[in-house]
This record gives sequence, structure tokens and C-alpha cells, in this order.
Amino acid sequence: MSSAAPLRAFLELRAGNVDEHADLQSRYDATVAHLAKVASSYGWSADLAPEDLDDEQREILTGSDPSLGPTLLFTRPDPLSLGRLTLHLNPSPGLKRTRENFTALLTGSKGVSKSDRAKKLHYAGCSVHRIESGFVLQSGDVTRGDGSGGEAALGGTIKAEAEGLAATPKYGSLCMASGSRKDSITSQFFIVLATDAVQLAKLGPKKYVCFGDVVLDEALSEGREGRAVLERVEKYGSKTGTPIQSVWIETCGLL
Repeated sequence: MSSAAPLRAFLELRAGNVDEHADLQSRYDATVAHLAKVASSYGWSADLAPEDLDDEQREILTGSDPSLGPTLLFTRPDPLSLGRLTLHLNPSPGLKRTRENFTALLTGSKGVSKSDRAKKLHYAGCSVHRIESGFVLQSGDVTRGDGSGGEAALGGTIKAEAEGLAATPKYGSLCMASGSRKDSITSQFFIVLATDAVQLAKLGPKKYVCFGDVVLDEALSEGREGRAVLERVEKYGSKTGTPIQSVWIETCGLL
């Protein structure tokens, strides 16, 4: 990397079924409210949470209101949020166009796609369409969302910068996927999940533009979170790369 301070950015990732989660959360919230309403009448602590109830207490609560009983949920649903990835972008002048393109897509500053005005040139809401366990997670298809599209915020495609192509990828590296031509990039990017030398060799050098890294330093809270998030994301992956559930970028930007 350049001796200048890296540019800092972030991606907030989520996973799961939004409608299903909303239903489960509503049921759990109703259980909390009903428990608070009737706890004193059974001599239970006002601080009791649904998870704290034993089998007998759960049976009592279920029978206390026949209209609610079948819908009560005693376990808080897992959150959709997978956490935040903090990114360091290489500030080198040799990666200026790559960096400008990526940051414009992080902020949405370039508006909408020239080919489809209904599509925003913005990573927020973008699907993580590929999670290949032990290899990569890939996102950034702002036009189609499935890996078959993409558009550079600086216009169509831009030339792959030589300095990024010369970099050797490692676990946590941030790289741009190739555009329609191998010497070009659009909006799609990937984060390296590989640690194995054979898998890493498939990614370069001289194959993809690497221009940053996920912060993974365990001495930093953001580094510890970064490692945890990559591990969580990888659980949604498969050998084919198709995620087992929807994963997406909820919010993103510069720090």
C-alpha cells in the first residue's frame, strides 16, 4: 500500500428472509408484552423474559389467552444483521480510478444507471450473489443483482489499473471482478475468503484488481468484528457459490 493513510469505508451486511423475520419478531414482541401483563398474577418476576420460562410456565402462559397461545414465541429470532466490515482502500495514485469508482458506488453520488434509469448506481441494497466457501464472496451487480450485470459509476466499464493487477490477493483482500473484457472493471467486487495457496493462486496476481482490505487486526474492535462477519457470511455459502439464503448490503459508505 501507499505510505499515505488508507481511505476508510464500510459495508453493513444482512441475511435471511425479511418477511419471515418480521413475522417472528412480531410474535416474540407479543409474547414479551403478554408476559409483562400477566406475570404478577402468577407471582413471577417482572423482569422475566420469555427465554427464562420453564416448560410449566410456558404452558401456563400459553393457556392464559387462547387467542394468543398458538402464536407465542419464546425465543428471540436471530437478527438479520451480520455486522459491519470496515475497509481500508489503498490510497495509491496508481489506483485512483478504481478507488473513485468504488467510493462513488458506496455513496451513490453518481445517481442512476445510464442503461436503466430505475437502477441506482449504489451498493446499498445490492445482493451478495456469490458466496463460495473458502474462496470468495461477491457483490456489486447494481443492474441485475445476479452476477450477470454491473456498471461502473464512472461510466460503463473502466480500464483495470496495472498496480491493482500486480497485487497478490490474500484472505480479506478487496478486489474488483472483471468486466465484459478481462482488462476492465464495472461495479462488481469480491472479498477473498481463501487461505489455501491453491485457491489464492486462482485469484492472482495479474488476474484481478486488488485495491484494499477488510480490517482484520484482532487488536482492534473493528478487526475482530470483521473476522466474525466474514465467518458468519461464509456459513451462507456453498460449493457452487449460490447463497443458501438471501444476503445483501444493507448500508455502506465512507468513514
